[in-house]
Amino acid sequence: MGDGTALHAVGVWPETSAVIPQTTAERLAGSPSRHARLVEQGGAVIGAISVDRVSTDRLSLAEHRLFADLVAQAALVLDHVNLAEIVARQRRAGRLDGLTQREVEVLELMARGLSNQAICEQLHLSVKTVEPAVGSIYTKLGLTADANRRVLAVLAYLREG
Repeated sequence: MGDGTALHAVGVWPETSAVIPQTTAERLAGSPSRHARLVEQGGAVIGAISVDRVSTDRLSLAEHRLFADLVAQAALVLDHVNLAEIVARQRRAGRLDGLTQREVEVLELMARGLSNQAICEQLHLSVKTVEPAVGSIYTKLGLTADANRRVLAVLAYLREG
């Protein structure tokens, strides 16, 4: 299933102060207490997503689809770990001229994978300030109808780079 390369936890939800030991794809896949999916790019394992099993039951079709979507989004994020640098490059190239300074700040944090709440905390703003900025970014980038607008907002910059 993988090559035995060590995998290190880079994100845990809910947050914990516990040290998460490194593991391998094989151990994750063989764990009776976890559902796990590998995140791959170009045939190489670049990460994994795993969740605790609530029971020994298999995932429902809806849960399976949600898990697959999370893995696809994780691949996108891991593939573009330096999105903030890409956004900064786009700003220097003048491709963000249609966005206000606040919208650029919010987009940079979106590119780092922060939620609206985390953006509020990072910028010391209320949700009533951040949510309209996010909506304005979507509108200015022409992303008004898609359910994955957050991902597409970041991808719009990658295509330009």
